[in-house]
Amino acid sequence: AKDFTNQNEKMYKFEFDVVVSNPPYIPSLDMLTLTRDVVQYESREALCGGHDGLDVIRDIVDRMPEWTNNAEIDIGDLFMEVDTSHPNILKKWLEDDGSTDKP
Repeated sequence: AKDFTNQNEKMYKFEFDVVVSNPPYIPSLDMLTLTRDVVQYESREALCGGHDGLDVIRDIVDRMPEWTNNAEIDIGDLFMEVDTSHPNILKKWLEDDGSTDKP
């Protein structure tokens, strides 16, 4: 997965109320099982989220306080399409405050 954000500079001069994203979230091994109609129309960079599919998702969650009007992440501020294996992993991570033991 590619990181299109600039870690050293705030990209936006304003803050969002809500972040909606369809990030690359497919684990790299699952890329081999995708049907032709998916890979024919989407690039690998648009689909593959790294080894566990969470590379871009981790970055988005980490940067939510910077991007939103809230200092703390509120689950209602972020909507993402994720792999079916991710909800329980993300729930545990966010319940543990997202600062340690990233998935």
